Amino acid sequence: MVRFGFTWLSSRSGSSHAHVSGGPLGTMYDIPRGVLRGGVGRFRGIFDASSLAAIAASSGTGDGIGQLTCTGDASPKPDWARVSANPLQTPAQCVSSTANSPFQLHAPSLQLRDASYDAADSWRANLSWTTGIRLVAVSASWTGSFSSRLPTARDLNFTATPRFLLTGEGGRPMFVENGIDPASGLVSSTESRRLTRFGEVVAWGSHGESMANQFLLTARPSTELTGENVAVALSYALTYVRERGDGFTGTTSGDPTTFEWHRSASAPRHHLVVQIGTTLGDVTVAVVAQFASGRPFTPLVGGDINGDGRLNDRVFIFDPSRTADTALARGLRDLSAAAPAYARDCILRQLGRIAAANSCDGPWTATMNLRAAWSTTWPNRQHPVSLSVNLANPLGGLDQLLHGGELRGWGSPAAPNPTLLFPRRFDPSHQQFDYVVNRQFGRTLNVATAFEPFRLSLEGMVPLGRPLPQQQIERWLAPGRTRSGRRLSASDLASRYSTSVPELYRAVLAETDSLLLTPDQVAALRPRQAPFRARLDSLWGATSTALVGLPNQFDSGVALRLLETAIDAAWEMSRVEARTVLPSILTPLQMSMLPWPVNVLSRATHPVHLRVFAPG
Repeated sequence: MVRFGFTWLSSRSGSSHAHVSGGPLGTMYDIPRGVLRGGVGRFRGIFDASSLAAIAASSGTGDGIGQLTCTGDASPKPDWARVSANPLQTPAQCVSSTANSPFQLHAPSLQLRDASYDAADSWRANLSWTTGIRLVAVSASWTGSFSSRLPTARDLNFTATPRFLLTGEGGRPMFVENGIDPASGLVSSTESRRLTRFGEVVAWGSHGESMANQFLLTARPSTELTGENVAVALSYALTYVRERGDGFTGTTSGDPTTFEWHRSASAPRHHLVVQIGTTLGDVTVAVVAQFASGRPFTPLVGGDINGDGRLNDRVFIFDPSRTADTALARGLRDLSAAAPAYARDCILRQLGRIAAANSCDGPWTATMNLRAAWSTTWPNRQHPVSLSVNLANPLGGLDQLLHGGELRGWGSPAAPNPTLLFPRRFDPSHQQFDYVVNRQFGRTLNVATAFEPFRLSLEGMVPLGRPLPQQQIERWLAPGRTRSGRRLSASDLASRYSTSVPELYRAVLAETDSLLLTPDQVAALRPRQAPFRARLDSLWGATSTALVGLPNQFDSGVALRLLETAIDAAWEMSRVEARTVLPSILTPLQMSMLPWPVNVLSRATHPVHLRVFAPG
């Protein structure tokens, strides 16, 4: 992995510094325009170990995975009663009387890695601009990538020599001729095998490529706009992803060995996220809602048309005004009138040609989660008590409430039905298929597996044992007193308990980029950090010395009260520092963007009772 990056800060004065000055009119800020960041890097992926399991299972031997294909009259008649009574009675051979029939294939499958197989390689670049617009923190960024050596799976046992062309479907190549059942239109792939003693011979390689561009815009209003106890965050992403692959890895318009660039189905074009949180006394409510444009999908034929053995043939969209098949024309017109708008538009703009990969867009989807939590401490502020209500997918619950058995799919991922046509027969004399229209094309209501159930959960916590801080005191002070082990020194305890209250200036300086801190602001904060740290160290040192001085048979309750007094004092020192020093250095917008717990301390007008558990 190799990375290079830069950060450049711009101020309104034209220099890379911003200034804070005071006068008779109050504090004057030279608010920074923003921070420009960028970088480029090369990244290497890791090998996909899952392909090793597939290779081991498809070894080409008798005990590996095999392929049994029976087409047309070669298909055994199902005996459902016998199979349901004993699943091992499933037919294991075709019924054709001809050993070399093109309608049957019974052979082991084989998988291997070819010489090109390697870990994925990716070049990525990003550029972002972070600034403040009035009382809103705004960030705009671009991320781009080019990835190569992506996994591909090529069938080495496929003969890429067309037997004839379907002239009525834009010249689609056919790789079988005698293995097409005229009565049903079903196609056997036997004739397209180089060696009929094998089924698929899949070679895992690294010939795929992809290009991605994403533009991300985020906005976070300050509490001066939203209210003291309300937090709002918005983000919008515009994503473009294209992939290069063959018809064995994706879909095909005819020859599966052909590589082509096409739109990716992995990401929606538009994605909006809204996060809102508020605190009302001891109650906190948070809502996260996401809205996404439909994922791309490819119009397909319901079956193998070209004879390569894969159900991934893109459909030829017949023009109803030009096709001689009146039933097909009527079915396409009826579908256009009744199909969802996104499916209808996809069909109409591709009339008279084979559909492009991922040329259709599904419907927009919305998801939502809500959480309300109440917490307090009882008694004597030592036992935390909490109660929370979680609503997962409340949109799905509303859908069930309003629509009952006729669900609209609210709050669920949309997976449109991609099958447009089903073959119903084949005419050998004219070398063309007859099709029937799938009236469910593009619809999502019948995709039951995509439904996300509505869940309402109630969680409560009431500790019944001793407070956790008291248990921790006993664990740290007991060794060398009431049980074996090394007795901790005052410096040991001070080091551990100092993490109970996060250091104020360290928390602010860690967010230098996010807060748009100028060099002058950083220079003003650092000299104040050491004296403040020294005051905290003095407090922890005195407290730890007092704890170490307790007798061997110490009272853990007394020790806990001593420690709690010190923790409250440390929080109060931090609160006073946050309210008196930080406003003289940071701008109002920066104050509204402070991280936790500094943001809580800077707004608190009275002493706070916060606890951060110190591990150990």
